[in-house]
Amino acid sequence: MAKQKQKNNAPNIGQQLLDALTQEEITQFVNALLAVLSAKLQEEAIAHLPKNTQQTIQQILAPTTPAHSTSSHTAPTASLAKQQDTWSQHWRKWDSILREAEKERGKYIVQEVHWEPPYFDTTAFAEDLDKVAEKMQPLVQTAFEHEFQPNHGFGDALLEAEAAVSGALEEWMEIDGLYLEQHVTLCFLQWEWLISQEQEQNAFEFVQEICNYETQAPNLELDRHTLLDFLTQLPDADQHCILEGLTANQATPFWQDALDKVHSHWHELYLLLLEQYAPDYYLENLRQTISQEWENGLPVIEALLAEQNYAESWTVIQDMLNALLKSKQVQHWTPDQSLWVHYLGFYAEGEATDVGRLMQFYQQTARGLRKPGVANALAVQQVAIAQWF
Repeated sequence: MAKQKQKNNAPNIGQQLLDALTQEEITQFVNALLAVLSAKLQEEAIAHLPKNTQQTIQQILAPTTPAHSTSSHTAPTASLAKQQDTWSQHWRKWDSILREAEKERGKYIVQEVHWEPPYFDTTAFAEDLDKVAEKMQPLVQTAFEHEFQPNHGFGDALLEAEAAVSGALEEWMEIDGLYLEQHVTLCFLQWEWLISQEQEQNAFEFVQEICNYETQAPNLELDRHTLLDFLTQLPDADQHCILEGLTANQATPFWQDALDKVHSHWHELYLLLLEQYAPDYYLENLRQTISQEWENGLPVIEALLAEQNYAESWTVIQDMLNALLKSKQVQHWTPDQSLWVHYLGFYAEGEATDVGRLMQFYQQTARGLRKPGVANALAVQQVAIAQWF
């Protein structure tokens, strides 16, 4: 009993070293100890430590032979305690960014010149959050599984971020959306997916939760490419589940607005899933959206021409031309009257490619319907567009 009491009252040498020495000095001290301790004494010392800490140290001390060495970068081994500490540090950095965003004259309030009003620099704010998220992302699954603190997740953190930005603005200031970047979006999706799996939700229910967060924070916008990549890389069964859910609920108030907007990432996801798993309905859906996005008619015409359905192709082309003319605020145009290249903007390379394809399909359709005059005019249109620059 006396020995046990003496052991409990022994000074914490490790903490004293941590308080008295720099990290470099402690590193030198540990290296010196390991150099003089035999392998047996090292094992005896390590045996007094928690199991996970033992495993981590053993991995670090294990000799690496040339046969096992690689030129690729390997993530350094870290104990759970070290990962927990790193996780907490990253969240403290995240919180410090939010505190800075809440300041009325903080880092993110920018005034270019004195005669112009200041504005909130959403780009710098999003970039700073993303730098932190990039370091957090490799720890997300471990942090979730081992309940690292803080464990409130990224959904609530993003709502707090929007509130911080809104709170920093003067009444007359506005923000035109807060566009989140790749790593913030990925951390959010990974965390919410882990929650979804823990609660035994299906993939469509997970997607609904993501959309619900967007509804709660209308100023926030997830990174489009990261979101689509994440969802379209899920297993086939999960993608089927999402497609079935979106199809069954597309007329509901919750989903109708998101799916009807052709520039929405949810609309794009729906099209990607339709193209992959329901190609016939994919073309039908594209055709219904031509009035909003004339380019959506291109795959439809291509399929009709493959079937030599020239009459239907002609109808779709007229719908596309109407939408295209409306977008250019052009009242009337026919291929034999004027060159369409006149309406192309100076930096319209992508548009020129799409219009060129339209003219090509238009020409094929005219030939199929035996309209040589229209077909010849469209041949000239294609030459002009190809040389538009």
